[in-house]
Amino acid sequence: MGRYPVSATATKGPDSAVKTMALGAVGGPLTRLIDNANEGGTRPPIVDAVTFMATKIVTPPEIVAGVMHKGSKAVYGGPSKALKTWTLMDLGLSVANGAPWLGFNTHRGRVLYLNFELQEFGVQYRLGVIATAKCIEIPATLHLWNLRGHGCPLATLLPELLRRIEGEGYDLIIPDPIYKTLDGRDENSAGDIGRVCAELEAVAVQTGAGVAFGAHFAKGNASGKESIDRISGSGVWARDPDSIIVATPHETAGAFSVEMTLRNFPPTPPFVIRWQFPLMVRDGGLDPQRLRQPQRRAGASPGRPDVTELVDSAVALVKDKPMDVTIFRGKLERLANTQARGRELFKVLVGGGHLEELHDRGRGRHEAWIGTPDQIKKLRQRTFPE
Repeated sequence: MGRYPVSATATKGPDSAVKTMALGAVGGPLTRLIDNANEGGTRPPIVDAVTFMATKIVTPPEIVAGVMHKGSKAVYGGPSKALKTWTLMDLGLSVANGAPWLGFNTHRGRVLYLNFELQEFGVQYRLGVIATAKCIEIPATLHLWNLRGHGCPLATLLPELLRRIEGEGYDLIIPDPIYKTLDGRDENSAGDIGRVCAELEAVAVQTGAGVAFGAHFAKGNASGKESIDRISGSGVWARDPDSIIVATPHETAGAFSVEMTLRNFPPTPPFVIRWQFPLMVRDGGLDPQRLRQPQRRAGASPGRPDVTELVDSAVALVKDKPMDVTIFRGKLERLANTQARGRELFKVLVGGGHLEELHDRGRGRHEAWIGTPDQIKKLRQRTFPE
């Protein structure tokens, strides 16, 4: 019997049949679920809060001080051609040496860099110029797995990766770029990206290493969005990691404002980094609030952006799943500041093919959803199966 036995009378009474059904008759669906769960036995036990709080849990080392622990996940997000790979290679080389990265101290450790994109001579060149600029060595604690031309879904790669790195004791693993591991998965699908993040988490849990990867912004100007909403595709990309580092173009050319959302650390004030080949370096003289703004069309109101500049922000509202059209229209009005501008933006979104509607009319009812073309295609297949 378990630690907290249930009274034998718990399911008795005038509605015992109903209660028995709720708990799962022998051979019923719930019983089968319980049997399957009992066969597992690999998950941690349920513990009471008193016991949990009395247990001494060692805080893992901070790979990047104040930003990322060993065993956690981090995403570095930025727009296309924002030098994310350079910056992630700098991270790997810095941790392998225990050298600062973007102004943060690092804990020296063993690093594995998974290269899915660069030709090998390009990797040699970049590591060489980064090491020279930082006045550090390229140590044997930095390992490379060059997989350009050998890409495959992360789920397929995972068993081989775990087998190869068993016993290596890596502190940090950097798969770059992560989109190369999608291989047909939809970056706008919360389910698909949730599975990718679960696979990355499996690497972190089974190896104890931190996992850091890069993610790109949606096309267009991102300054009008919240920092965690600037990353393209499903919102899971920007909500699953423990440390979210977002670099948004600054009004100064070659500079980026960095904002961090940290699950296990106190907030870090935004700051600015600037490209000084081959490194991103901090620039304390620039205001991180001065983000690059889109150029306005001739005749557009100086106090409000043209509605076409709000397209990316509007599409982001349904990045995880389709939305009821009425609710979506209300959100557009708030985004565009007026009802008229909200209607105008709606026409741009649907007329321009950014979003699609799906209507389901039945007896005395009318339901309408809006989402990306791919979302609506899948919803139509579920709603109106052939």
